[in-house]
Amino acid sequence: MPDVTTRMGLKKPKGNENFNRTAYNENLDILEQNAETINGAQSKVDTHATATNSVHGSTSAATANRIIQRDTNGRAKVASPSAADDIARKDTVDAVQTVLTGHIGTGGTSHASATTGAAGFMSAADKTKLDGVAAGANAYSHPTGDGNLHVPVTGTGNNGKVLKAGATAGSAAWGNVAFSEVMTKPSTLAGYGITDATPTRVSGGVFEYYNGTEWVGVGGGGGIMVASNTVRESRLPEYTHTYLTTTSDSVGLFYKFAPKYTGEVIISVDTIRANGSGAIGSGLWAYSMPHKTASNQFMSGAVDWDIRSGMGDMNFLVPLDTRFNLSSMFNASMTNQQDITEGRLKIATADTTTYQTFKKTMLVRAGVPIYFFVYAGTANADSIKLKDFKISYDVL
Repeated sequence: MPDVTTRMGLKKPKGNENFNRTAYNENLDILEQNAETINGAQSKVDTHATATNSVHGSTSAATANRIIQRDTNGRAKVASPSAADDIARKDTVDAVQTVLTGHIGTGGTSHASATTGAAGFMSAADKTKLDGVAAGANAYSHPTGDGNLHVPVTGTGNNGKVLKAGATAGSAAWGNVAFSEVMTKPSTLAGYGITDATPTRVSGGVFEYYNGTEWVGVGGGGGIMVASNTVRESRLPEYTHTYLTTTSDSVGLFYKFAPKYTGEVIISVDTIRANGSGAIGSGLWAYSMPHKTASNQFMSGAVDWDIRSGMGDMNFLVPLDTRFNLSSMFNASMTNQQDITEGRLKIATADTTTYQTFKKTMLVRAGVPIYFFVYAGTANADSIKLKDFKISYDVL
């Protein structure tokens, strides 16, 4: 008996059986019955080709081991990607886009600002600084130290001045150049280009000029005394003068000066009231004795300031600190101050309990002595002190 196929039941003769026509025809009938017609097959193919749902078990859902099929909106879903070559989903792409948007947006924080040690975004402060750099600028740094400093500010008070180097490195200031600071000065007028000046010189302390024949002292050969800061004579130690018992010895000879030339001198002294009330007239007075006339009055004549007979023997040989009678010197008020050309000049007062400095310019005549008297007051033990007495002048 022949074997049959499992699905359609077709007869398969065994090897020991004869193949007969009846069995063959039966197999053809079975095939005829089970075979699809051409039209039916084509219809199924067409139906398969145009199917939109569940073809081969396809689905639009993210289902494992199923064919992907787009839904009615043309979309299909897949599981979240894991491997590098998996299909990317919209949520994955959106996440990347969010990162990109934050990366390129203003003030984005995807990158920190650059530092000197790490690359990064440019900060707003750095951008402002960069915009402020002029085209072509470089990182030049001006050297410091002596020889590389800028010129000090001028200001209106430095008009016409020159820049003078200081004694220390890197110091300079505006100032005037003193004649003594000029180096390699000419020693003659001709060196300055002056050819028509009268030659002069100082000889023996006297300023002289050459008249073409001989050297002659200015002022007829006697020279000229000019007030200056050059101290020529002085009595510097502190000196105390005290009123004793009566006016007969209340005035003391403090200093005497015999001018060699006519001109001006400067008298300076410090005074203080050591004791007493500081009576009117207390202080230092200068007298030009030969200025009195035959009537014992000063040259002004009309003023009753006379040197009494008690002073008649006054001369340059009288020693310092000699005392005189107040009444013998003058009879006018001690508050009067007259130019020395009238015979008397008040140099300084002594009416405070602290030292005061006094300075007077005095006109003197050659050979006419000047005597300086000190007066303390009118009461017993009244006293004043003097120090740093100086006579200053130069001779031309």
